[in-house]
Amino acid sequence: MTRRLAPTGFAAPDRATATEFWVVRHGESTWNADGRYQGQTDVPLSPIGVLQASSLAERLTAQPFDAVYTSDLNRAAQTARIVAERLHGAPPVQTDVGLREIDVGELAGLTIHEIRARFPEYLQALSAEPWSTRRPGGESMEDLYARSGEAFTQIQARHPGQR
Repeated sequence: MTRRLAPTGFAAPDRATATEFWVVRHGESTWNADGRYQGQTDVPLSPIGVLQASSLAERLTAQPFDAVYTSDLNRAAQTARIVAERLHGAPPVQTDVGLREIDVGELAGLTIHEIRARFPEYLQALSAEPWSTRRPGGESMEDLYARSGEAFTQIQARHPGQR
């Protein structure tokens, strides 16, 4: 049984004007392959990441989409371009900074072992308050939610009733 949870006071959208979002994560980056936190550092796709994006493009070949949006980071934009060229009508890829990953601040480039050694107080705070704890010099999940939520709201306003 599938249950949809919605915020209090939420009204179900009119299907004729509702925007359908498909959210795709970029393929593996070179730092993903190395086990490094990247956040908003502009790290390229690894060769495996390019293959992952191509595989997704193959699965979505000829699917109709009205628009394709991506973060401005290279790994996300490259994934989006690889996929978009195979979609019905090859919609242009549009960038939106609001769609960037969480800003991990001083954690960028570090492995989990390095983070444990350098930022034990951050990890302790994160386990107690995962939603509101900011990454050292970066964002909290709450910050990310507000930023990306605004981006989705603006995209939705530009594409009522579209995919």
